[in-house]
Amino acid sequence: MPATPQQYLEWWLTTGLGALKELVDKETVGCSPQHVGFEAIIQRRQRGFDNDAKLLEALRQYVDRLASRQTPEASCNPRNKLRELSLNTFKRLEDGGLDLDRVLEGLADLNVVELRRRRLVADTPLTFKPGHPAHSSAAMIQELNKKTTEKFGTFFMGFRASTVVLELLHSEATRKPAVEIMAVVNAVFPAQDLLMDSGDVSLVPYTDTLRDCIRFALLLHLMGNNPSAEKQQAFIQEKLFIWCGLPRYEVAYKAFTQYIEEFKTIETLCFNVLKLAETPTPRRKSGSRRPSFTPNSVVMVKSILKGSPQSPCEVAELAGAQRSISPEFVASAPPVPNPLLKGLPGREVSPSKTDGAAFAFDDPSAPKLRVKSTSTLSKTAFDQHPLAKDLNLDSREKAQLGLLLPKQKFRRKF
Repeated sequence: MPATPQQYLEWWLTTGLGALKELVDKETVGCSPQHVGFEAIIQRRQRGFDNDAKLLEALRQYVDRLASRQTPEASCNPRNKLRELSLNTFKRLEDGGLDLDRVLEGLADLNVVELRRRRLVADTPLTFKPGHPAHSSAAMIQELNKKTTEKFGTFFMGFRASTVVLELLHSEATRKPAVEIMAVVNAVFPAQDLLMDSGDVSLVPYTDTLRDCIRFALLLHLMGNNPSAEKQQAFIQEKLFIWCGLPRYEVAYKAFTQYIEEFKTIETLCFNVLKLAETPTPRRKSGSRRPSFTPNSVVMVKSILKGSPQSPCEVAELAGAQRSISPEFVASAPPVPNPLLKGLPGREVSPSKTDGAAFAFDDPSAPKLRVKSTSTLSKTAFDQHPLAKDLNLDSREKAQLGLLLPKQKFRRKF
């Protein structure tokens, strides 16, 4: 995986500290911020620093040494990790917002989770013929993958920009020296995204041009007069969040919460597709109709109805336990309360058998008509889809999916 922000920060505060001090040294600029050529001088200095071949080679050797000592990634539950980050590091604004003491470690954890998600999607076959049981799930994964990648890019930039802004918001007495703040900038917005292995993938969502604009704006702010002043603080935030278009923390946090839910859905769908892809599709005889549902897809339908996608283990357990067959024709009303029973054709005349006043919109005190038995009033016949017998769903779930409909009657007997 790419070098973590914490690893970058450690290098810049030790081996690269001398180069950083030269970068933020105001005495060697030769002019003050009021001069016309001040910004051009700072921009040339920043470009020379970012493209220093000797400095880049030293940093690359450091990353190579880290890669040689890198241990295999510890197996962890990414869902638990995301929940932990949302509770402790990237919190709601009313709960404290971003935690500066944990943010660099949290950014590294987010990279690990996103790399796992991308590898899982890459290892999942997503090309199936339209009749295959995994076809719809694969299409859903492809669509969700695009949206989730965009969400990651939003909070990737937003969280990092908020980290730098919080460092700059301290008063002059409590704020870190400019060289240490620039080290944080190099950690969260590095000039080069160095990978530890040839098989790694860069997760940086912004272009090189945008990266250079961000780094130049921050360096210019640190080199200016009185960067702690309220006016200068407002100006640097305007540059980052408006001119550079970086998301504010509120936008980044919203994308983060949506990312967590989409991550769970993609993970569940990928595991389901992998299981369906391993199951051989039986050959169909000519003229025969066999359902394309599998036990796993049945459980997935039920979990979607309940609003709680289940893990692959739960899917396998439920699929093995639930194999009962429902008849194609239900002779009477379903045994559980069913929303289709309300407002059925024929039910509008039931008041005429039980309450004549209500049927005639008359005075409610009028005498009621009596019948010996009203048990037949709620009975009706239902038709269900031929394939519904292979879905182990109760009548309410079948009704919600449109698989269970009232049997049509061509005439009524009042």
